[in-house]
Amino acid sequence: MLNRAFRTALCAGALLLALCLPASAAQEGDFSVLVNGEAVTFTDAAPLLKDGRSFLPMVETFDALGFAQGDITWDAATRSVTAAKDDTSITLTIDQKELTVTRGQENAAETDTITTDAAPFIDAASSRTYVPVGLVAGALGYNVGWDAQTSTVIIDDVDAILAANSETYAMMDRYLEYTRDLTGGTCKVEGSLAVEMELSSLMTGGIQGDYSMLQSDSSAFQFSTELDMELSAPDAEVSAQIDSIDLELRGDLEEGLFYFSSDALTQMSDPSVTGLWFKMDLKSMMDQLSLQTGLDYTDLLLMARAAQDMSFADSLALILREVPLTSASMTTRDLLALYN
Repeated sequence: MLNRAFRTALCAGALLLALCLPASAAQEGDFSVLVNGEAVTFTDAAPLLKDGRSFLPMVETFDALGFAQGDITWDAATRSVTAAKDDTSITLTIDQKELTVTRGQENAAETDTITTDAAPFIDAASSRTYVPVGLVAGALGYNVGWDAQTSTVIIDDVDAILAANSETYAMMDRYLEYTRDLTGGTCKVEGSLAVEMELSSLMTGGIQGDYSMLQSDSSAFQFSTELDMELSAPDAEVSAQIDSIDLELRGDLEEGLFYFSSDALTQMSDPSVTGLWFKMDLKSMMDQLSLQTGLDYTDLLLMARAAQDMSFADSLALILREVPLTSASMTTRDLLALYN
């Protein structure tokens, strides 16, 4: 259960970054484009919105995605455009709501035909070919998102970003292998923790204490801890020391219901109150926000289970491919840096 709890927390941490950001519908007007975290500069033709859909100039967009301009060809007879990179090619026909993607070489090649609800077109003002960015990037296996606050289309080639990642996770893999021995049974775990914190120039300090955790049937759990905390502001002669912060956390991962209590924190606002418990229905909250985030609680559990026997690097790759992109300041590269 610790393994599942850790992986669920890992998935939830990435997801909650998206939950904190609104995702409203796109409005007509200008917008910008990020590819693998880098802004794309359009010098020949600008991106545009048409009928509520995002369209991008094909040549410059595919160039940013790693397709050489020499490998982008136009067939006048069929009014179709083909772009090729490595062993993948994609063909679109002007004004046709259909595209084909071919992967592999010669006899081993596989071709998929994808029906779409938006068609590429030639802009009369610029004579440039425009393509629906979400459908094209999605067909090529990229993660595509929209930042409504900054009107930014986000396109991330997660495989390329991971290929450039030089971090190794030996310590995390050792931890995960250790926790697999505790998965699925009933047991008790005891330990201690020490954390040092620095919040920019606002606050520094630390937390230390002991904890215990009970698990049952790899789903239900109870976590208890007593912590000592000391915080200080570097630019002011002010410090705060809080002794014996108690925390009780109980829950069931399958149900998505969690309960927590802390008399020390509750009494800061009302010294007369003790024994107060708070309930958090994470499943209900995630299900209600699923239209904005692209994931409900069941999806999160399935993702955690799929990662059950993976290495930390493989688990991280799974998360980066699935987490919705809703902020230009939190692209796949940013999330990877955060985890690293």
